[in-house]
Amino acid sequence: MLRDSGNRKLCRAVCAAVMVGLFILVSSSLAGINYTGWEDFGVVYTPEDGDAYYPSVIFDGNGFGEGSRPFKMWYSDGSGGVYLVESDDGHIWSEPVENEGLIGSPYHVQVIYDAGGFGDSTGPRYKIWYWNIDGGVYTFDAFGTAESDDGYRWKDRTDSLFQDDDRKLVGDAAGNWNSGTYGPVSIIYQPDAPNDGKSPFDYSYVLFYDATDGQSEVTGLAYSVDGLKWIRYGDEAVLSGGPPSSWDCSDAVYGTVFMDDAGYHYWYSGGGGDDGQGGCKPGRVHEGIGYAYSVDGINWKRGGGNPIFHIDDGVPHRNERGYTPAVVKDDEGDLYMFYSAKAEGGKKKIALAKLFPTVHIRIDIRPGFILLPGKYRWWRSVRVAILSSPDFDATRQVDRDTLSFGRTGYEDSLRRCFRRPRDVNRDGLDDLVCVFRRHDTGFQCGDRVGYLRGMTVDGYHLEGTDAVRIFACRRWR
Repeated sequence: MLRDSGNRKLCRAVCAAVMVGLFILVSSSLAGINYTGWEDFGVVYTPEDGDAYYPSVIFDGNGFGEGSRPFKMWYSDGSGGVYLVESDDGHIWSEPVENEGLIGSPYHVQVIYDAGGFGDSTGPRYKIWYWNIDGGVYTFDAFGTAESDDGYRWKDRTDSLFQDDDRKLVGDAAGNWNSGTYGPVSIIYQPDAPNDGKSPFDYSYVLFYDATDGQSEVTGLAYSVDGLKWIRYGDEAVLSGGPPSSWDCSDAVYGTVFMDDAGYHYWYSGGGGDDGQGGCKPGRVHEGIGYAYSVDGINWKRGGGNPIFHIDDGVPHRNERGYTPAVVKDDEGDLYMFYSAKAEGGKKKIALAKLFPTVHIRIDIRPGFILLPGKYRWWRSVRVAILSSPDFDATRQVDRDTLSFGRTGYEDSLRRCFRRPRDVNRDGLDDLVCVFRRHDTGFQCGDRVGYLRGMTVDGYHLEGTDAVRIFACRRWR
């Protein structure tokens, strides 16, 4: 029951606003994530002896089932040796442990980890593929593979490794794009794949690999049921050199292919440049790091903002080489890029860059009036609609338990979210509506914007804003 005329006036004003749909909307549509917006932290690992380059990094928040540090990194020393180091934060690393059991002279290693033993509860938890320099370049013997229980003592399986005779990864006629190889680039393991279909992503193992005609290096694609017998996909590279005179016109290879709800992302190494006549100056693959994206993992398009890093940036620790990005995501949704860096006249080291992704979403504060706690105790809640878009399903992608809303967006004010979706803005898409405790939102006189923050179910930060008006800062008449 309303006890005074001030309350009645306020109720009429607010209820009328709700009835006519007065919902002030100021945030932009889903802008996605800037996958080229990396912050360079410089060199984080320098070996006591020799070089450290071509890192392969895995993050596991569960400590790899053995209480280990969450970051593990394997690297090549340039002399046929492979080493393993561990870290709590990606910045400070343990003493290196030399790997055992790999045949030949392994370079360019790529390691994957599966706590389930790759479909066998008693099977190995680590698998590795590498370029065996003793096998040369122009035969499939350049590839090696092994498996391990601990990530550094390996049982080599190279004798069981082969390629399909009709769809060869390497070794085609001299001068072809895939005449030779310098080994693996990025490997994806999919335990639930059906292992039947036309797409390479229908199979348990997907391999992006280096292919070369003897001059340029490009990225090829292959797939496998067991990681031992490989079949090339398609008749050409999935990512080749860029346009003439571009920074990567000569080479586009070594890096990481990463999947999330937005699609496939490839941070790769490149080389090239302008020959002075608008053509391509042959380069080296270690001249910079770029970004490409794909809807299906097969057809790639270079992103804007390339190159992300380049040897001509004037950054001392990578002014001679900056390449081979190894990208992982931590428990907070932040991305870590470990890459090979070399200063002029120095030795090869491992550097780190980070990306702190935030998905910008549209929200609708209903209504856009906020009452300060105190006199109007009958109004206890504020509803906030998180609006979906064609590339963002709020009802499925928002981790509801992480949501906070208020003056800064960090206020612990969540009461609940409705289970049943609603199309709040009548665009044909289901939206998520949540209720927040008004007295915990922290709004003050003069505030004009409300903030909502949280996480997606796959670990990215969410942020949305909408306009608000604060009442009870002056007496109603």
